[in-house]
Amino acid sequence: MNNRVILNGPYIGNWEQELLMFRPYVSWVHAMLPDDDIFVSSHINRRFLYDWVNDDRFIPVYEMLSREEENQFKNIHKDITLKNYTLLLKNTKVIINSMYEKKKKIKTYTPNYTVNITTQLPLYNKIFKRVSIEKKLNDNIIFIPDIKEQENIIYDVYKHLDSNYNTIIIGDTSTYLPDKNVIFEMIDYFENGYKRILEYITGAKAVICPAGHWAMLANLQAVPVFTWGRNINQYKKNGIYNFDNNCITLATNEDTDTMIIIKMIDFFIKLLN
Repeated sequence: MNNRVILNGPYIGNWEQELLMFRPYVSWVHAMLPDDDIFVSSHINRRFLYDWVNDDRFIPVYEMLSREEENQFKNIHKDITLKNYTLLLKNTKVIINSMYEKKKKIKTYTPNYTVNITTQLPLYNKIFKRVSIEKKLNDNIIFIPDIKEQENIIYDVYKHLDSNYNTIIIGDTSTYLPDKNVIFEMIDYFENGYKRILEYITGAKAVICPAGHWAMLANLQAVPVFTWGRNINQYKKNGIYNFDNNCITLATNEDTDTMIIIKMIDFFIKLLN
């Protein structure tokens, strides 16, 4: 059987675009080309996102690129030029070819190395699959203080949640309240931080976060979520990031009184009981 050899990646961008763009694109490629030999190259600490990919078909990118979260920007890494990315792509193909007796022609199904990829990759080229991960029931309210929101609002919401509910703070380096974040207490944050985040979300009573990829992820994992912000329609019923989940949204802007958000959070949590 002369199946084609396909490569998705290398992906060296951030967590947000891996969830919103690269992972669903990889899922779509696998669904469209089921008879081909498909390799995926991405961050080693996010290997668990590709549970349908065999270990010998997953090629991690250089670890230093994965450790530098602060330099991962959308679909790219700030220190890696297009020329250097092309070299990385060539090296990945060399690794793949070393697995065969004869050299193969490797077809790449890889989004362009540009920060504008989100506008170039249509929704019909994406399949959003729930992440298969151990569900550790914790019955907690999970708060993810994403930096998309103003810090003072995040802090006021945190104080209310901490005073009134059994709340756990999680997130990555793009979230506020690092001293309250239980993920940062892990000595193996790099290796297992994102996996642990998924475990917390999947086992939670509910997730509260500003509108963004965290809200999408909670919806994808079928966990009740309350989210607020400017662009909330995509997370509510019939939105592209709702996935038929229980999601309550609140449209806000910079002039919205924080107490309105807090009162809606109380209403949301009351509905859960």
